[in-house]
Amino acid sequence: ILIDIATRKAHTVTASDRFDVSGPSWVGNKYLYFALNDGQDANGNFRHKGTYYYDVDNRKVQELESSNERKKGDINIDSILKAEGGDSPIAIVEMRMRSKDFSDVYEFNFKTRKYKLLTFDSPGRTTGWVLDTKYRPRIVERDELRPAKGQPQLTSYWHLPAEGGKWEKLFEQSSYNDGTLYDILGFDDDDRTLFVSTNQG
Repeated sequence: ILIDIATRKAHTVTASDRFDVSGPSWVGNKYLYFALNDGQDANGNFRHKGTYYYDVDNRKVQELESSNERKKGDINIDSILKAEGGDSPIAIVEMRMRSKDFSDVYEFNFKTRKYKLLTFDSPGRTTGWVLDTKYRPRIVERDELRPAKGQPQLTSYWHLPAEGGKWEKLFEQSSYNDGTLYDILGFDDDDRTLFVSTNQG
């Protein structure tokens, strides 16, 4: 439900006794992105049913992708990384358009539904992205191939210098609980200082 603060009037966006809304994100003042999920599986993971956005001006819910009926033209947005704000329909998003399992960063226009790939030359097998203050993809989380059966799954973190160039590996962590853990917090205003939390030391 959306409520107009000025008029105190409410408008229902979704009304379902079966599906749960997750990950709502505003894109400017005109578009509200969200996903629908059908409960949770035995591991607590949500069963994804599709992604949508609500057009405030036209009071319409627009479908991006439905897991019930996958079809040509589906737009696989995983998350909104950053929106331009104001009345702009443009956001920087994670999308799976080149791979069904791994994401890239795109500039997406919710008004025209057109998008532009920003990470053509990525390290591959990417599962998470961090932007700097200028909305540039600068950090990526990558799932490494398991070296052998019984060996831990490794996750590596890669960095792209502000001036451009090649991606370089920063560090990696193991799926084993006794390994070193990292969490990328983001860039400082200089776009060179990266804040990271870790249990190392």
